[in-house]
Amino acid sequence: MAGRTVTGGRLNLNTLMEIALPPWIELEGELSGEIPPGGSVELTVRLDATGLMVGDYTVDINVDSNDPANPEIAVPVTLHVLEPSVLPFKNDVIIDFGPPTGIYAYLNNDSWTSLHSLSAESMVTGDLDNNGQDEVIIDFGPSYGIWLWMNNSAWDQLHTLSPESMVTGDIDDNGQDEVIIDFGPSYGIWLWMNNSAWVQLHTLSPESMVTGDIDDSGQDDVIIDFGPGSGIWLWMNNSAWEKLHSLSSESMVTGDLDGNGQDEVIIDFGPSYGIWLRVNNSSWLALHSLSPESMITGDIDGGGQDDVIIDFGDPYGFWVRMNNSSWVPFISSAEFMVIGELDRNGQDDVIISFGAPFGIWVMMNNSNWVKLHNYPALHMVTGNIDGLPSVAAGTAMRSLMLPPELENTASLPKAEF
Repeated sequence: MAGRTVTGGRLNLNTLMEIALPPWIELEGELSGEIPPGGSVELTVRLDATGLMVGDYTVDINVDSNDPANPEIAVPVTLHVLEPSVLPFKNDVIIDFGPPTGIYAYLNNDSWTSLHSLSAESMVTGDLDNNGQDEVIIDFGPSYGIWLWMNNSAWDQLHTLSPESMVTGDIDDNGQDEVIIDFGPSYGIWLWMNNSAWVQLHTLSPESMVTGDIDDSGQDDVIIDFGPGSGIWLWMNNSAWEKLHSLSSESMVTGDLDGNGQDEVIIDFGPSYGIWLRVNNSSWLALHSLSPESMITGDIDGGGQDDVIIDFGDPYGFWVRMNNSSWVPFISSAEFMVIGELDRNGQDDVIISFGAPFGIWVMMNNSNWVKLHNYPALHMVTGNIDGLPSVAAGTAMRSLMLPPELENTASLPKAEF
């Protein structure tokens, strides 16, 4: 999106109170005085986009210095105001209930609709035509190949082959998601670019793939585990290969755990090494010495940082790494789960298939449980497939107590690396 730029006045910390600030910025802290050599002063900058048009708003915060070479240092601050409709709210849940029920969508936290009577091999979502609606990309298996449910209105065949795996991400930063597909050892990895052309990414078939913007460039990068002997590689900014690690992983996910705009890569290296974080694409940080069964990420407390929900298996169950600082018990067991913001309030909700006889439940806003369906799911994905906002309360959902046998009462052992 091309936005307009509005430049505000120059601010001087020593005479700040005498200057009219732009209404969208507020400074708090020690705004005048002297700083001794080697000292520091902490300032809080608060930005408020209320009432602002779409565009970029900039202002310089000027700091005086007694250094003759640099008497004044300008610190630029820019506020990017985006169109609300382009925000990626995942408020629809697409559920494959398996044969003979097929695939249904739970739209806008409010109503059910049937998508197809067939069951899927796998599903992913992404906005392939940049219109604010996510498409559902479904592998129906060798007999039917890959199909797109476009704009919640029509089926389009993408390919006759059935893939090994699929992920989506906007790897060229143009607002359209690409589909990254592993077609297996005979064909390797291919990109469906801008819903218009096939591009081969690599001749090798990988063990696993995930996407995320790990360098804060605005382009999604592709993180690919090529297996033992080759290790984990990055396809950075759709232009160059970089090696991330020589070891192969058990599983990988991405999420912005420190809230700075760069996704971290969370990797399970197996029982010998446990879980590690690739922080800001610059350093490795150990998260836990246990190897998990599965991992997902999402901001479930609305704190601006992605949290990691990890299934450590029996006897430890599921735990949440909250705000990259503390471990919180979650549930005892589940078949699998996905993340989506069903009520569009800034907190991700966790949609969980507990299997028979418990069915599908949702942890709403990290505070209350609601039951979504009595049947368990075979596959689930989330995305905004109709381009419409969700219903805040969910007319078909009410708070319930989670069955006691699903509550996690275990203790997580201390990590030993």
